[in-house]
Amino acid sequence: MIYVINSARYNLARHIRDDMENGDHVLLIGDECHHYGSEENSRIFQYMEHIPQGAVVSKLGPSATPFRKQYDEVLIHALGREIYRYTFTHALKEGVVSMFSVFNVRLKFDEDEEELYEDLSLKLGIAMDKLYELVPVWQMRHPGGFYALLEHLVKTADAGVADLARSILGLTQRRRELVYLARYRINCTVELVRAASETDRIIIFGERIELAEKIYEELLRIFPNEVGLYHSGIPKDARKNTLRRFEDAQIRIMVSCKTFDEGLNIPEADVGIIVSSTGSPRQRVQRVGRVLRRKQDGRQARLYYLYVGDTTEDEVLLDELRGGGEEGQVNVFDIVYDEENAEFTHPYYQHLVTNAIEDLTQGGHRFELVAEFFRNANKGLLKSDWLMTRECCLERIRAASGRAEKNYYIAMYQLIKCRS
Repeated sequence: MIYVINSARYNLARHIRDDMENGDHVLLIGDECHHYGSEENSRIFQYMEHIPQGAVVSKLGPSATPFRKQYDEVLIHALGREIYRYTFTHALKEGVVSMFSVFNVRLKFDEDEEELYEDLSLKLGIAMDKLYELVPVWQMRHPGGFYALLEHLVKTADAGVADLARSILGLTQRRRELVYLARYRINCTVELVRAASETDRIIIFGERIELAEKIYEELLRIFPNEVGLYHSGIPKDARKNTLRRFEDAQIRIMVSCKTFDEGLNIPEADVGIIVSSTGSPRQRVQRVGRVLRRKQDGRQARLYYLYVGDTTEDEVLLDELRGGGEEGQVNVFDIVYDEENAEFTHPYYQHLVTNAIEDLTQGGHRFELVAEFFRNANKGLLKSDWLMTRECCLERIRAASGRAEKNYYIAMYQLIKCRS
């Protein structure tokens, strides 16, 4: 029997109880089991309240992102412990996902944002110290985590503690919004799109509709007829049309919000720009998965993750892959965006470029050739072509479709020689 969740939450428990009373062995598979932790959806597990003696129920709960607030108290209790985990490293080794590179791009606040962030952090620290004074340590434990504890205190504590918890939640939300909407995220995203190839298919993920719309407007000005916008505030038919245009290559850049996180298969995308961090591991995995679907032509994917340094925002997108991928499969880079010059920097890469320019200059090459190398080297920083083997790069040079592409790979070859 196959159920959809809307029917299962009201009928499945009774169905299972009937099967058990008939002596049937029940196998329950709760696909995308992270959905079943909510109060309403967890009704499917009510059969556990009355299991006949001798009844046998086997349970399995697949999910790419099982870890939600109710993981321990609902999912583990109802489905049992985790028995198998399939990671990105496994998927890479077995060729299930595309080869890819991750670029963690460090940003900073502008002066006004930085001042406000420090002010909010100071107020938050004072409020937290006060909370620790008023609430005993044993009461600070909550199965849903710290923010669930604050929400619980708002509803149940005396007026003083409730007001303090409400204040902490408000300050935390204001600080989070400040980080999400940092002004330089827009500038950086635009520069990343500028640096991409004209054939790249790009998905841009945001946390807030306001920011997504600003990015869309700026990109539309620079790349008319090449950009689409997809978020929950847009009518469903218009969203479908935008998605179809992206799939059919009528547009090559898609700016999206959380609506785009789950349930869509878009193998055409090979570049993902995560404009702001999400606190949800589920959304993080879903976003990465949109870009890593295996490509028919075997091309490599690139993920750019933007974060504001020296804040509570995560500084790494997929830390488990750092140093854990096979050679030629995954590389993780930490780069910095210079807002004043609209440039990206990476110390080791800049070292290679400097050495290559010295070699070219000492070799007596004319200024025009050195300038062409430098221009192409700037493009290469935001890709990982400079890490390929000499043989592979020479093949790319021979197969280049035009002078511009050939010059780019010649520049990469110069960097590869300096690297080795």
